[in-house]
Amino acid sequence: MGMYRKPVTGMWDYLCEKGDDGFPVQKEDCLYVGDAAGRSANWAPDRKKKDFSCSDRLFALNIGLKFSTPEEFFLGWKTAPFHLPNFDPRTLDPNAPLHDPAASLISPPTEVAVTVGFPAVGKSKFVKDYLVPKGYVCVNRDTLGTWQKCVASCEEALRNGKSVVVDNTNPDLESRSRYINCAKNAGVPVRCFELTTTVEQAKHKNRFRG
Repeated sequence: MGMYRKPVTGMWDYLCEKGDDGFPVQKEDCLYVGDAAGRSANWAPDRKKKDFSCSDRLFALNIGLKFSTPEEFFLGWKTAPFHLPNFDPRTLDPNAPLHDPAASLISPPTEVAVTVGFPAVGKSKFVKDYLVPKGYVCVNRDTLGTWQKCVASCEEALRNGKSVVVDNTNPDLESRSRYINCAKNAGVPVRCFELTTTVEQAKHKNRFRG
Protein backbone atom coordinates (compact mmCIF):
# COMPACT_ATOMS: atom_id res chain seq x y z
CA MET A 1 0.00 0.00 0.00
CA GLY A 2 1.39 3.41 -1.00
CA MET A 3 2.18 5.95 1.69
CA TYR A 4 -0.21 8.46 0.10
CA ARG A 5 -3.16 6.11 -0.09
CA LYS A 6 -5.76 6.26 2.66
CA PRO A 7 -5.85 5.23 5.43
CA VAL A 8 -2.06 5.70 5.48
CA THR A 9 -1.26 9.21 6.68
CA GLY A 10 1.19 10.23 3.93
CA MET A 11 -1.05 12.96 2.45
CA TRP A 12 -1.51 14.54 5.85
CA ASP A 13 2.19 14.30 6.64
CA TYR A 14 3.03 16.00 3.34
CA LEU A 15 0.54 18.78 4.05
CA CYS A 16 2.03 19.40 7.48
CA GLU A 17 5.63 19.33 6.28
CA LYS A 18 5.53 20.92 2.83
CA GLY A 19 2.06 21.60 1.51
CA ASP A 20 0.69 24.52 3.51
CA ASP A 21 3.01 27.27 2.25
CA GLY A 22 4.92 27.41 5.49
CA PHE A 23 1.92 27.88 7.75
CA PRO A 24 1.77 25.42 10.65
CA VAL A 25 -1.22 23.09 10.63
CA GLN A 26 -3.27 23.28 13.81
CA LYS A 27 -4.64 19.76 14.06
CA GLU A 28 -7.05 20.62 16.84
CA ASP A 29 -8.78 23.07 14.48
CA CYS A 30 -9.09 20.55 11.64
CA LEU A 31 -11.76 18.03 10.74
CA TYR A 32 -12.10 15.48 7.99
CA VAL A 33 -15.25 14.84 5.95
CA GLY A 34 -15.50 11.69 3.86
CA ASP A 35 -17.99 9.14 2.58
CA ALA A 36 -15.85 6.01 2.96
CA ALA A 37 -17.11 5.57 6.49
CA GLY A 38 -17.78 1.85 6.86
CA ARG A 39 -21.57 2.15 6.86
CA SER A 40 -23.55 -1.01 6.13
CA ALA A 41 -26.22 -1.43 3.45
CA ASN A 42 -29.48 0.41 4.16
CA TRP A 43 -27.79 2.70 6.66
CA ALA A 44 -30.51 5.26 5.89
CA PRO A 45 -34.01 4.90 4.33
CA ASP A 46 -32.90 6.14 0.91
CA ARG A 47 -29.32 4.87 1.12
CA LYS A 48 -29.37 1.21 0.06
CA LYS A 49 -25.71 0.71 -0.84
CA LYS A 50 -23.07 0.17 1.78
CA ASP A 51 -19.98 2.35 1.81
CA PHE A 52 -17.29 1.01 -0.50
CA SER A 53 -14.79 1.07 2.37
CA CYS A 54 -14.02 2.71 5.70
CA SER A 55 -10.75 4.30 4.56
CA ASP A 56 -11.86 7.88 5.24
CA ARG A 57 -12.89 7.10 8.80
CA LEU A 58 -9.68 5.16 9.41
CA PHE A 59 -7.62 7.96 7.84
CA ALA A 60 -9.05 10.45 10.32
CA LEU A 61 -8.62 7.96 13.14
CA ASN A 62 -4.95 7.37 12.29
CA ILE A 63 -4.25 11.11 12.28
CA GLY A 64 -6.43 11.96 15.26
CA LEU A 65 -8.86 14.25 13.44
CA LYS A 66 -12.52 14.78 14.11
CA PHE A 67 -14.51 12.92 11.45
CA SER A 68 -17.92 13.41 9.85
CA THR A 69 -19.70 12.02 6.83
CA PRO A 70 -21.09 14.52 4.30
CA GLU A 71 -24.60 13.86 5.61
CA GLU A 72 -23.55 14.51 9.19
CA PHE A 73 -21.53 17.63 8.44
CA PHE A 74 -23.64 19.36 5.79
CA LEU A 75 -27.13 18.08 6.58
CA GLY A 76 -26.92 17.60 10.32
CA TRP A 77 -27.82 13.90 10.22
CA LYS A 78 -27.15 11.68 13.20
CA THR A 79 -24.24 9.27 13.08
CA ALA A 80 -25.20 6.10 11.21
CA PRO A 81 -24.06 2.65 12.38
CA PHE A 82 -20.70 1.66 10.93
CA HIS A 83 -18.20 -1.18 11.05
CA LEU A 84 -14.42 -1.02 11.33
CA PRO A 85 -11.96 -3.89 10.69
CA ASN A 86 -11.96 -6.66 13.29
CA PHE A 87 -8.37 -5.93 14.23
CA ASP A 88 -7.76 -2.68 16.08
CA PRO A 89 -4.04 -1.99 16.66
CA ARG A 90 -4.93 0.39 19.48
CA THR A 91 -5.91 -2.60 21.61
CA LEU A 92 -2.36 -4.00 21.62
CA ASP A 93 -0.22 -3.55 24.71
CA PRO A 94 3.14 -2.10 23.58
CA ASN A 95 4.70 -3.29 26.83
CA ALA A 96 3.54 -6.91 26.54
CA PRO A 97 6.43 -9.41 26.76
CA LEU A 98 7.70 -10.85 23.51
CA HIS A 99 7.75 -14.35 24.98
CA ASP A 100 7.21 -16.18 28.25
CA PRO A 101 9.72 -14.53 30.60
CA ALA A 102 10.40 -17.91 32.19
CA ALA A 103 11.40 -19.44 28.84
CA SER A 104 14.85 -19.18 27.29
CA LEU A 105 15.16 -18.03 23.68
CA ILE A 106 18.51 -19.75 23.29
CA SER A 107 19.09 -23.49 23.74
CA PRO A 108 22.80 -24.34 23.65
CA PRO A 109 24.87 -25.88 22.36
CA THR A 110 23.22 -26.84 19.06
CA GLU A 111 19.60 -27.05 17.96
CA VAL A 112 17.14 -26.50 15.12
CA ALA A 113 14.52 -23.78 15.68
CA VAL A 114 11.52 -23.72 13.33
CA THR A 115 9.38 -20.60 13.09
CA VAL A 116 5.65 -20.92 12.47
CA GLY A 117 3.42 -17.97 11.63
CA PHE A 118 1.51 -16.05 8.98
CA PRO A 119 3.33 -13.77 6.54
CA ALA A 120 4.14 -10.27 7.81
CA VAL A 121 3.89 -11.09 11.53
CA GLY A 122 7.56 -10.41 12.32
CA LYS A 123 9.25 -13.80 11.98
CA SER A 124 12.26 -12.45 10.10
CA LYS A 125 12.71 -9.51 12.47
CA PHE A 126 12.51 -11.83 15.46
CA VAL A 127 15.12 -14.12 13.93
CA LYS A 128 17.39 -11.23 12.92
CA ASP A 129 17.18 -9.46 16.28
CA TYR A 130 17.28 -12.38 18.71
CA LEU A 131 18.74 -15.53 17.15
CA VAL A 132 21.19 -14.59 14.41
CA PRO A 133 23.26 -12.44 16.82
CA LYS A 134 23.61 -15.55 19.00
CA GLY A 135 25.22 -17.49 16.17
CA TYR A 136 22.21 -19.22 14.64
CA VAL A 137 22.39 -19.84 10.90
CA CYS A 138 19.23 -18.47 9.27
CA VAL A 139 17.63 -20.64 6.58
CA ASN A 140 15.03 -18.75 4.55
CA ARG A 141 13.16 -19.91 1.46
CA ASP A 142 12.72 -16.36 0.16
CA THR A 143 16.50 -16.15 -0.02
CA LEU A 144 17.36 -19.69 -1.10
CA GLY A 145 14.41 -20.27 -3.44
CA THR A 146 13.35 -23.87 -2.71
CA TRP A 147 12.73 -26.03 0.33
CA GLN A 148 15.33 -28.47 -0.98
CA LYS A 149 18.01 -25.78 -0.74
CA CYS A 150 16.74 -24.87 2.72
CA VAL A 151 17.12 -28.46 3.89
CA ALA A 152 20.60 -28.69 2.35
CA SER A 153 21.66 -25.47 4.07
CA CYS A 154 20.25 -26.71 7.37
CA GLU A 155 22.14 -30.00 7.08
CA GLU A 156 25.39 -28.22 6.22
CA ALA A 157 25.13 -25.88 9.21
CA LEU A 158 24.44 -28.78 11.55
CA ARG A 159 27.46 -30.68 10.21
CA ASN A 160 29.52 -27.62 11.08
CA GLY A 161 28.17 -27.61 14.62
CA LYS A 162 25.97 -24.55 14.14
CA SER A 163 22.45 -24.02 15.42
CA VAL A 164 19.87 -23.33 12.72
CA VAL A 165 16.71 -21.24 12.65
CA VAL A 166 14.29 -21.91 9.80
CA ASP A 167 12.68 -18.57 8.97
CA ASN A 168 9.65 -19.64 6.92
CA THR A 169 5.89 -19.80 7.52
CA ASN A 170 6.05 -23.61 7.95
CA PRO A 171 2.26 -23.90 8.22
CA ASP A 172 1.87 -27.64 7.76
CA LEU A 173 3.24 -30.88 9.14
CA GLU A 174 5.08 -31.70 5.92
CA SER A 175 7.01 -28.41 5.95
CA ARG A 176 8.04 -28.75 9.58
CA SER A 177 8.88 -32.46 9.35
CA ARG A 178 11.73 -31.76 6.91
CA TYR A 179 13.62 -29.82 9.55
CA ILE A 180 12.57 -32.11 12.38
CA ASN A 181 14.20 -34.92 10.41
CA CYS A 182 17.32 -32.79 9.94
CA ALA A 183 17.55 -32.39 13.71
CA LYS A 184 16.93 -36.09 14.36
CA ASN A 185 19.58 -37.13 11.86
CA ALA A 186 22.07 -34.75 13.47
CA GLY A 187 21.15 -35.86 16.99
CA VAL A 188 20.19 -32.36 18.16
CA PRO A 189 16.97 -31.05 19.72
CA VAL A 190 14.37 -29.14 17.75
CA ARG A 191 12.02 -26.41 18.93
CA CYS A 192 9.12 -24.49 17.39
CA PHE A 193 8.77 -20.73 17.69
CA GLU A 194 5.10 -20.03 17.03
CA LEU A 195 4.09 -16.41 16.47
CA THR A 196 0.54 -16.33 17.75
CA THR A 197 -0.65 -13.37 15.70
CA THR A 198 -4.29 -13.60 14.60
CA VAL A 199 -5.30 -13.75 10.94
CA GLU A 200 -6.84 -10.28 11.21
CA GLN A 201 -3.67 -8.76 12.62
CA ALA A 202 -1.53 -10.53 10.02
CA LYS A 203 -3.68 -9.12 7.21
CA HIS A 204 -3.38 -5.65 8.72
CA LYS A 205 0.41 -5.87 8.98
CA ASN A 206 0.70 -7.30 5.47
CA ARG A 207 -0.98 -4.18 4.05
CA PHE A 208 1.55 -1.86 5.59
CA ARG A 209 4.82 -3.72 5.66
CA GLY A 210 7.60 -2.32 3.50
